[in-house]
Amino acid sequence: MADEQKELATNVADHGLTGQLPSSNETTEGLGVTQDCSCYITLHNGTDHELVLVYAQEKHGEWKTRPAETVSQKSNIKFWLKDLFLGPGAEGMVKYRIGSTEHKVQMNFSCPMSSPNSASWSQGEHEIPGIWLPCPEYNKSDALHAVFEVQPGN
Repeated sequence: MADEQKELATNVADHGLTGQLPSSNETTEGLGVTQDCSCYITLHNGTDHELVLVYAQEKHGEWKTRPAETVSQKSNIKFWLKDLFLGPGAEGMVKYRIGSTEHKVQMNFSCPMSSPNSASWSQGEHEIPGIWLPCPEYNKSDALHAVFEVQPGN
């Protein structure tokens, strides 16, 4: 686990992402609970397009830091979906529209109590011209720390 977190931290630094997500301990500190099943998400917009929030949905958990309404070109945002005490973990999805186009991308992420974490993109049936969505980088256990990127493509 420590190796996964070091690798993720290195990758975050390599992409010029700054700032800190809340500490995993903030969700359980003082409660005698050691497992944090929150989702700490970083979104890097490397394109020349603004991203506009379509929706943010929590299937399990509650937003402690909601996704931004817009993500400026070549910038980063962070948001936090907190697990509920004694709940099934945290799971959510966030969809953004790319600039003034009709193209949308959706981030799916989960940190279940009893199975590995997951993070993935959904973009519909067709590729989006000029946009590349690399697979998100994330850790498989403990609180989910995921980095999603929207990059210019060919």
